Amino acid sequence: MPGSLVITKVSAGDDPVLLGGACFLLTSVDGSSIDGCDDDGDGVTRFDGLAAGDWTITETRAPENYTPAEDQTVTINAGEEMTATVVNELLPPQLGNFVVLTLGPDDSPLAGACY
Repeated sequence: MPGSLVITKVSAGDDPVLLGGACFLLTSVDGSSIDGCDDDGDGVTRFDGLAAGDWTITETRAPENYTPAEDQTVTINAGEEMTATVVNELLPPQLGNFVVLTLGPDDSPLAGACY
């Protein structure tokens, strides 16, 4: 009798929130795999019809602005619904440079412009 897995996706921290939009790949010890996504954005992804045994959860798409989680292993029991929580860290802010080039009417650079 197959089992099922419900993955809940949350943010890291003291007050975690559900994160929608993640995708996962489940791989069994025999190499078979199944993928699925949280298409409705509720932070929950469900897999049904899984053979009993150990499965590796790999996050293949993290929610926007979050780092993918480390792989984790879950044991599926025949005929039971198992649960797993996958936690994501917020990406650090992206810093960069901003260059302003002031051009004159003839499209040549103007020296000494101040803003």
